[in-house]
Amino acid sequence: MTVEDLRTLQIGRLVPLAEGESVRADDGGPATRLGGQPDWLSEPEWPLASGKAQRFIAQVRLPGSEPRMAYIFMEDDGFGDQDPDLGDLSEYDWNTDVPSTYRVTDSHAPNTVIVQPNGTPRVPTAPVAEGPTLHNIVPGQAMPVAYRVELAPYVPETVEAEVEGEEDVPVAWWSGDAKFDEEEDRPDVQVGGKAFWLQMQEVPDDWHHVATIDSATDKYSINCGDSGLAYAFLNPEQTNGVLITQSC
Repeated sequence: MTVEDLRTLQIGRLVPLAEGESVRADDGGPATRLGGQPDWLSEPEWPLASGKAQRFIAQVRLPGSEPRMAYIFMEDDGFGDQDPDLGDLSEYDWNTDVPSTYRVTDSHAPNTVIVQPNGTPRVPTAPVAEGPTLHNIVPGQAMPVAYRVELAPYVPETVEAEVEGEEDVPVAWWSGDAKFDEEEDRPDVQVGGKAFWLQMQEVPDDWHHVATIDSATDKYSINCGDSGLAYAFLNPEQTNGVLITQSC
């Protein structure tokens, strides 16, 4: 399903894809998906961190009449010791090491979002089409996973404001206060709309929220800290972006 507008808040429930199965949008172009390998629209641009391939987490179809994609990557997620493919791209070790601390506006902030076509990567990349991908940790190993995303518009419930006269407070979809018909139908991802922060806001107001991915799930393993969330944003020009994490 194509996201009509990044201002439209949608939540996604995940449906596993069989090995080798693909998912396409209604127009035949790439669709929003978690895991697998990127459906590159241009030449591959796999982002690097200290000579290693970052991990592909998801791709999000961006608004517009022509296919345009945001590819979300994560640097060291803490599960490398169990990963069968660490993505060694040391032949590209001319790249600058990523900083240990950074602001999202820094040019070499790790955990990047690649945009195609006509994007401008903010970190070094390699012309490599496939690499480490989203996985789930099972005893002794990391198993690659892939999911299509069933998106649906979402209107947040609200709780009454503590101060009379102020607007009621929207309840985040990932909150324990959010009500869903059945527990197993709780979403794992938000696409578009306003970000619901676990902690303080970390990006400028003119950046575009692409997706929020919940790490508190048994469907995949990403390291966002204690019951954390991963937030993907694009810069104002929508030519590149970053992925940041927050935890409880």
